[in-house]
Amino acid sequence: MKQTSVLIIVTLIAALYFASFIFPNATGAADSHMLSLTSQDESFQYPFLMRMLTPGKTLSETLTHIISYHHYIYGYPFYIVSGLVSLPLRIIYGDQLSTHVQLHLTILRQMVSVLPMILAILVLVYLQTRFQSLWRAVLLFLLLATLPGIVRQNISWWHPDALAILAAMLVLFFLDHDQLRFGRNFYFAAIACGISAGTKLIGFLFFLTIACYLTAGLIQKQLSLKKAFLSAVLFIVVLIITVVVLNPLLLVPDKRAEIIQTHLSHNESFRGGWENSDQYTRNPLTWLPVLNRWYGGIVFLSFALISLIAGALGGSRRLLNLLILAWIAPYAIYLLTTIAVRPDHYWMPVILPMVSASLTFARIPFNPPDSTNKRAFVEVTLSRALFVLAILVIASQIVLNLKQDIPLYIDALNQEKVLTACDSESVNQPDGKAISLGNETWYLVMEYDTLQKPPVRKFFVRQGKDLESVKAGPQQGKLVWACRSKALAELRADKDARDYQLSHPTTLVLGPNEVP
Repeated sequence: MKQTSVLIIVTLIAALYFASFIFPNATGAADSHMLSLTSQDESFQYPFLMRMLTPGKTLSETLTHIISYHHYIYGYPFYIVSGLVSLPLRIIYGDQLSTHVQLHLTILRQMVSVLPMILAILVLVYLQTRFQSLWRAVLLFLLLATLPGIVRQNISWWHPDALAILAAMLVLFFLDHDQLRFGRNFYFAAIACGISAGTKLIGFLFFLTIACYLTAGLIQKQLSLKKAFLSAVLFIVVLIITVVVLNPLLLVPDKRAEIIQTHLSHNESFRGGWENSDQYTRNPLTWLPVLNRWYGGIVFLSFALISLIAGALGGSRRLLNLLILAWIAPYAIYLLTTIAVRPDHYWMPVILPMVSASLTFARIPFNPPDSTNKRAFVEVTLSRALFVLAILVIASQIVLNLKQDIPLYIDALNQEKVLTACDSESVNQPDGKAISLGNETWYLVMEYDTLQKPPVRKFFVRQGKDLESVKAGPQQGKLVWACRSKALAELRADKDARDYQLSHPTTLVLGPNEVP
């Protein structure tokens, strides 16, 4: 099949994937108050964007609103892209835009998070398959797009991560197209690197990738030592210019100092934890539950890493996979040894390109093996076995991904129902005092016993008349929440049970139907 045909089919699948997120992203932001309940990050960012979109009394004040965006932990490209996406709505609704929070957030989520992530995935699919095989391109797209960590970021997630990742994948794209010629594509890569760095700093972690690329050029005698040095310097210059152009506040000394101090302060929090730093650790093993939950687990990720290393050692994508390996190595080491908090989305820039190499072994010589040549026979047989193994691993992982994605998707559709299903505060407190309940009211009950080995926590639904007076202590008891109806209480109980199990894997958690 021709590349154009493959591209069209994969793009259509990507378009359906994009459209599927409109439904969950169109919930949870009916107004600013609801947004604050469903998404703390988005509700914090939203006023900064609205200020940017608000004209001042003078041209100077208007420009100040646009350029001085105040939320310096995220790069200016995130806010300028969000502003451009929002501009048509601002023109249509004028000062009434603040009354259309749900529509505004839906468009921001789709255009600033979902779309760039899809484009980043398509870039990786192209780099690894060149769109030369339909089944390979579709299989790889489905594998990357269904990773639970990716699906999670596509839902109720207006953040700069997808933009930064897209720019990072474009660095790989331009380096791959440059093919050690050190021409314009090499400097396009520098611009993409600057965009990624200016959006969320991750572009600065390409230092090993660029060093490896220059070294490859030297080894293959594509450039002299002098030209390698000049190319490296010019790459850095282009990168820095891009970062400054994308955030002109860096040219203002006091604003530059404020931006740098903001990042230093947040970096310290990332290293030591938030308010209660005692509960945080930089033990790399504590990342395992995160990777297992959101990216497929250690077995699958080991397969992907082995595939990447094999692809870097030989094959038609050797240079590409070497560059990916040089990109993810320092990034992964940084996360494993430096970051104390455990946000799953930090791993997206590592996992996506690494998993993109999963098709390395899915190449099979279709000619029958020559039984007279033992070595050739063994090589062909082994390659066919690896082909079958790779397809089975990838297909089974897609199925496992979907099993986790579907509840995520349903939870997002129901988030407003779940949020308002029961009172936010429990009727009783863990103070050992018994209380009486209303006979006709439906209650979410959380029964817990931390003295057992392992600790037990049950979530179920009962009507007040079916419960005796309840009490809760520090280690044992029942906490109850009044709910709007039985159906809503069951919805909330099921969600709370699953969420608690994810956060407390060593606790025996039972859901509404006594099901772990």
